[in-house]
Amino acid sequence: MFRKRKYRDNQSKIMILMVLVGMFFMVSGQKAFDKQKEVDSLCNVIKTAKGIKKLENYKELMNATAYNPDIEASYKYIDEYIAETKKQKNIEHEIKARAAKVQMLFKHHHHTENCTFETEYERFMKFAYQHKAWDYYFEVWHQYVYFLIEENKYSDAFLEAQKMYKIGQSENNYVGVGYACFFTGLIYANNDFADKALPFYAEAIQHFHPLIKESNVLKSFPLWVTYAEYIYALQKVGKYEQTLPLIAEWEKEQQKRDQWRKYKEYIGWFNIDHKKIITYMGLKQFDKAQQYFDTIDAYIDYINDHNMSSYMGTKLDFYMQTGQTQKALKYVDSVIAFETQYHGGSHLYNRKKEKAILLRNTGYVDTATFDMLLDYMNYTDKFEKEKTAEQLNLFNTEYQVDRITLEKKRNLLLFIAAAVIAGLLLLLLVVYFLYSRKIHRKNRAIVAQILEQNQQAKQKLHHSPPTKEQLLFDKLEKYMQQSQSYLTENVNISDISRQLATNEKYLQNAIKECVNMTFAVYINTLRLQFACSMLSNPNNQATIDSIALDSGFGNRVHFHRLFVQKYGISPGEFRKNS
Repeated sequence: MFRKRKYRDNQSKIMILMVLVGMFFMVSGQKAFDKQKEVDSLCNVIKTAKGIKKLENYKELMNATAYNPDIEASYKYIDEYIAETKKQKNIEHEIKARAAKVQMLFKHHHHTENCTFETEYERFMKFAYQHKAWDYYFEVWHQYVYFLIEENKYSDAFLEAQKMYKIGQSENNYVGVGYACFFTGLIYANNDFADKALPFYAEAIQHFHPLIKESNVLKSFPLWVTYAEYIYALQKVGKYEQTLPLIAEWEKEQQKRDQWRKYKEYIGWFNIDHKKIITYMGLKQFDKAQQYFDTIDAYIDYINDHNMSSYMGTKLDFYMQTGQTQKALKYVDSVIAFETQYHGGSHLYNRKKEKAILLRNTGYVDTATFDMLLDYMNYTDKFEKEKTAEQLNLFNTEYQVDRITLEKKRNLLLFIAAAVIAGLLLLLLVVYFLYSRKIHRKNRAIVAQILEQNQQAKQKLHHSPPTKEQLLFDKLEKYMQQSQSYLTENVNISDISRQLATNEKYLQNAIKECVNMTFAVYINTLRLQFACSMLSNPNNQATIDSIALDSGFGNRVHFHRLFVQKYGISPGEFRKNS
């Protein structure tokens, strides 16, 4: 009865498993069906679309078929897109289409009937350079360098990074220079010189940082890839504590990217979680590392081949560090099978080396055989590393020389700019000095003229015989000099007429006849003459405000306006030049 129950339980489990597998294939099939519907719909729209709308539809079709298993169909659509861009003579769309084709060729290492992906790449680079399309130019170039590194062709990759650095500098393109620094650091790190990679990663981050300020969030991708490699290099040299704040900063930016895209970007989160695993393994906090293994396992189906390779390598290392040798032995064969299928090159080589070490440690391979194998591996490693190290050192020297040269140029430009500014300031000072002297002389002449006029006004001669208006005006002048009534703010013609035993009309006529002024203008003239005498007196230290009040003016503004109106110079300038 027990066996019967056990059999039924197993049968139930098998049924549940079959249902789950069936649901998976149904969902996958539905997704594929939906994707094909989108492609068919775009193909139908393109038939009737015209002009820029047709190009935009081709662009959408290209994006929809980018991950299509039917590679030939994808190439066909891109070739149609390129043909349409040429027909419409639209350079912007032609660059996008040709860049997409090269990127797809890189991804699949595919050969078309006409050429290999290397020749297609060279054609695109010439085309992009000709049209100064730097965003696509450096984007495709950096993918080519990545391809060389994946193929373990470090020497070739390094030569490309050197060229990229020089062109980026000559075109004043910080993205190109940033990529060159990034790849130099990556080549250093991949050849076990992680400590030397750190300053190059730091400089790459400095060049990529302006991308974050741009509205297109996708353009910040190079910066966060550099952060990832920078963190990895810090981990390789054992600086695990320094990686945690960088990972936290990266995590915040990833959340912004998710909000902008409106969906979760699993590749970005994989890189963050993966870096946490390595950090916690380095800190010997294996429990925390295991938590993030579990986190990644929950979305492992969304990870691409390249990241899957890194993840499997880290998990293998986790088993080895935690002493789970039997698990490691079983897992290493899965890793090797995966690398054989998807990557080969340095990835497969490193995994086989790890398996050899595992076999030796568990006694499955005798020591002599292992030592011979390890000697060969080390010899091969040493030969390639020495060759790459020589190139890296040469580039590092050139790089430092370039930096010193640029620093000297920058200092020379700063010196020239400072000299020009100093020369302009000196010229301005000379002009100001000469102009001030000219104004000073002019003002002194004006002051002398004013004082002379005032003096003449006091000593004017009368016609003989004097008229009755002149007699009355002389009487007024004498009274004003003795009483100084004009210094009173509220002085008026009625009071003055009574004091002179005459009427207002006679007095007004006398002032008009003798000095051609109204009574108010005459009073203000006397006040201004009094103010001039005070301002020209070197012993008088009163302020201009006080002089204005003492001269009979109600306020400084009124006094200043009348003074400038009459003499063409301000009271302050008059005092300064008297």
